[in-house]
Amino acid sequence: MNNSLRKILKDQIELSPPDSPFVFAYKKPEGVRYNSINKAYNTGWQRSGLTQFSGTHIVRYFAARTAREMYGSLEHVQAITGHKSSALAAHYSAGDSAKLNQEVTKGFDSLGFAA
Repeated sequence: MNNSLRKILKDQIELSPPDSPFVFAYKKPEGVRYNSINKAYNTGWQRSGLTQFSGTHIVRYFAARTAREMYGSLEHVQAITGHKSSALAAHYSAGDSAKLNQEVTKGFDSLGFAA
């Protein structure tokens, strides 16, 4: 994550109601519906030209890969992603989170969100 994205996240946290556990609550303590978030991600990917990504799915891959690298076990990946199947946890956690992070950061940097 580069400094520009870090600032966006920090600003969003400050906008969220203090009693909400959600980052993207938009003044609704109960948070935002998943479909709304997914649609916003897809719109952003399309507008930015980063069409190799879709929805929030990349977040699940990144979380799974990071958990696997940090903790090493599929049980930790399953706990974080909510997968009941170890095969799905293995699928999502395969690969290198640093490489995935570089790919996403490179895409954002190409849009002017430099570190």
